[in-house]
Amino acid sequence: MSESNQQSAQNSQRLLRLALRGNAAFSTVCGIILIAFGDSLGTQIGSGPLGPLGWSLLPFAGLVAWISMGKPIRKWPAIVVVALDVLWVAGSIPLLFPSSPLTGTGKILALLAADAVLVFAVLQAMGIYRSSRSSRA
Repeated sequence: MSESNQQSAQNSQRLLRLALRGNAAFSTVCGIILIAFGDSLGTQIGSGPLGPLGWSLLPFAGLVAWISMGKPIRKWPAIVVVALDVLWVAGSIPLLFPSSPLTGTGKILALLAADAVLVFAVLQAMGIYRSSRSSRA
């Protein structure tokens, strides 16, 4: 691959790389917060302990960061990240129902987290699309 083609491929993956790295950073920060404050936060928002959720976010964040370091980023692992993000958002929807045990604050926090995850999913999907389009050109 010529240097100009290599540069073009890297530019086409810029959005995907940034979205994956943002997702990894957000997941890491959320994971650390949930590990550090999960018990008290869980009690305050009506969910129970959140530490295990925090611990599960850290390997996910590591995997997403690792995927973002690919040169080029492989399409299928990025698609799996988008799918997992969509599943997170879908799993958050029942938390917003009136029958949910979450307090009002808990519902707001769940909604904000789901919104952020959805933004990452959309940006990653756009990055995959752009990257795929430029590799066909």
